[in-house]
Amino acid sequence: MAETRNRTTRNAMAELEAGKGEPFDVAELGREVKFRRYDVVNYLQTEDDIAAYLDAVMEDGDPALIAAALGDVARARAQIATKADSDHQSQ
Repeated sequence: MAETRNRTTRNAMAELEAGKGEPFDVAELGREVKFRRYDVVNYLQTEDDIAAYLDAVMEDGDPALIAAALGDVARARAQIATKADSDHQSQ
């Protein structure tokens, strides 16, 4: 535990991002840490992204997960269309 406390925040975060290291208590940072809610829609930016996402969900086969994924895809397609409209209007 003492080793975790002695690591610098930057090194600890780099290790975690690389899939190494041990989790640490964010209170050790000595400051407030804010997190944003993860939303898969932010990563579904193309039809290829959407197809890969749906393939993974269908492989799992959980009906609730499939239903949630279809909602995610609808939101992603709406976001893509809105961005395309905005880009088109600004030209």
